[in-house]
Amino acid sequence: MKKVLATVAVSTALVMGGAVAASAAGIEMEGSVRVRGLSEQKITPHSAPYNTYDEQVRIGMKSKPSDNLTGYILLETGSGSSDTWGWGQETTSSLYRGGTNFDNQLNIIQAWMAYNPTKELTLKVGHMPIAPGTKQFVNHDNSGDDAIVLAWDPNKSTHVHVATIKLNEGVGNDNSDDLDAYALVATQKFSDSLKMGANLVHIKGGSPDDGAFLSITYPGIALSNLGVDAEYKMGNLTLKGDVNLQFGTISETLVAAQNVDAEGYAFQLAADYKIDNSNVGLLLGVGSGVDPDGATLNDQVGNAFVNFLGDSAYQVYIPGYRKVTPGSFQAAIGQTDGANSGLSNLTLYQLNAKTATTCPLTGKKLSVRGAFSYMRTTEDVNNYGTNREDEIGTEVDIVAAWALTSNLTYQIEAAYLWTGDVYKTSATSSPEDAYFLRHGITMKF
Repeated sequence: MKKVLATVAVSTALVMGGAVAASAAGIEMEGSVRVRGLSEQKITPHSAPYNTYDEQVRIGMKSKPSDNLTGYILLETGSGSSDTWGWGQETTSSLYRGGTNFDNQLNIIQAWMAYNPTKELTLKVGHMPIAPGTKQFVNHDNSGDDAIVLAWDPNKSTHVHVATIKLNEGVGNDNSDDLDAYALVATQKFSDSLKMGANLVHIKGGSPDDGAFLSITYPGIALSNLGVDAEYKMGNLTLKGDVNLQFGTISETLVAAQNVDAEGYAFQLAADYKIDNSNVGLLLGVGSGVDPDGATLNDQVGNAFVNFLGDSAYQVYIPGYRKVTPGSFQAAIGQTDGANSGLSNLTLYQLNAKTATTCPLTGKKLSVRGAFSYMRTTEDVNNYGTNREDEIGTEVDIVAAWALTSNLTYQIEAAYLWTGDVYKTSATSSPEDAYFLRHGITMKF
């Protein structure tokens, strides 16, 4: 929800902490406060559940000083890579001085300007969300990247943009420790029934000679991802599909100082049928994984689908999101739980349904989504000794959101995974079934 703080015909000075800013267009302000609770059972045998509360605050400001110029800044709480603070993070001394005064940070997660020299062209520069295509390869919606984007919209049905993106500048004075991306994205709506999109993203690393530069994702990377997606509607039936194909080089020094050629892929096929305010659907999702039968270790790793995803659930909650999938690219390079492996080495069969109605208690919108998913690893996993497994298990997900008022929403996310043998670490081990329960209340202003 946005509120205009100042809209005047002449310049108005805003004084904040001694700084003076003039604007003839006014400033729109928006923001949110979110509090969430989490309870989670890990797969590790005999592990105790993890329980915590966290909180997030966002403050956004937009200015439009002329019809062809827009600026936007979004601040968010954070500490390191986290966008929340955990309740009770305090020192012992704070208990004796009236409670916690939490010293959190405010991070800039968006800061960009957009200029329209013509109605069809837009030049956007700054720190902004980056998520091409169906977001299976790169999804940096959460915290964004530094980018220069030139977009062309010749009509309401056609969109094309090119972007140069700085993923990491490194610490040196040259390009040897940089990580850059270049993107070409196009979408076309052919009719009310059919629309398609295509994107090509190339990620280029610094000099392969800098062998110590493993912390910024693979020296010598020259990885390209081609994504194509389509959506077709026939009455109440909607068919969707997308595919991502990868080529180029993942790294020149990642494994035994040799080239790792990219051969990963991922695709999804979905059917959705609408019945009044409800939908039922089917989803097939497949992403390639580390090939245990590759001739060399490089061949094995290069077969996996590489992706760079944010802190969001995609097809399911536990495999890929809360737990790195065995045999995924993330697992191969040593990423632990907390890294989102998405479709990498995941084969998913899903039945889902959702509905939207009016809550009888509040008279506001109530939406519920449920999914039943059976999952296997795309490639077998050597989980102990010479034993190979591929069964991840069966997961049930339920997400419900209540609009308590026009500005206040309460949401519950629940998932339960009946774990398969891919998580066994010995012939006699018995992995725990895992669950994930998160609820939160968000106020927007």
